[in-house]
Amino acid sequence: MEAQLLTAALAFSQIGDILRSRAEVLLQDTRDGLRPAVGDRNSLLGPIISTDLFAGLVRTTMHLDLDDLIEPETPQTFKPHGPHQFSYPNQEGDSVVPPVEKANVLAVLDEVTSLEDVHKLAGDENVEKWQSAIAN
Repeated sequence: MEAQLLTAALAFSQIGDILRSRAEVLLQDTRDGLRPAVGDRNSLLGPIISTDLFAGLVRTTMHLDLDDLIEPETPQTFKPHGPHQFSYPNQEGDSVVPPVEKANVLAVLDEVTSLEDVHKLAGDENVEKWQSAIAN
């Protein structure tokens, strides 16, 4: 029984030696493929790795088609313009608004310094309605 155990121990020892030598060969091959950039094994630049090592593991190109996400452009249609009919106030007083001197208009505009002044100047106009209409 003791002889069988010694034989088994010797066999396990030989198997271990074979596995260790194979591992050393594989590690040496890996070290040979992963040499540091400057030749120093402790280089801060790290090892130079062949791109063949990552072949099949790393995606190098990609195509992303976003055409389905783009909304088609809507054609713009414009109504044809007819002749313009401008009416000029005549001297007989058909105008609702009396003429104002340019100097008076500029004097009123000089007093406008804030948004609140604009609202006061607008009078009965709905400024928010005009803002949303212009934005739309």
